[in-house]
Amino acid sequence: MNVISMRRLLALPTWQLLLLFSLFDLLAVFLYGLYTRGILESSFFHLARERGLGETIQYVKQLFVITMLFKWYKVRPARVLSGWIALFILIVVDDSVGIHEEVGKWIEQVWPFPA
Repeated sequence: MNVISMRRLLALPTWQLLLLFSLFDLLAVFLYGLYTRGILESSFFHLARERGLGETIQYVKQLFVITMLFKWYKVRPARVLSGWIALFILIVVDDSVGIHEEVGKWIEQVWPFPA
């Protein structure tokens, strides 16, 4: 089995990476369509499901971007890259742990807003 290495993926032109990411998203939408028609029974394929296929694909894409930014930073260190790396790490951690949901619940208790 021929496995594509991370080094080889990082060497791809930007348009090919964008195409690859888009194909993963289209695959998720296609599998969701099969789920809604009853062909796939697992709710894992529902796009809005927490820890489902859509979220898993998003994590893979975000971690790939972080890896690319780290590689770029090693070649050409810059403070702006440090900021982007920190932002993407924060996004992955927030998505995986659900920080914004918990902060939102806390804010709702402290400052109740009318519906």
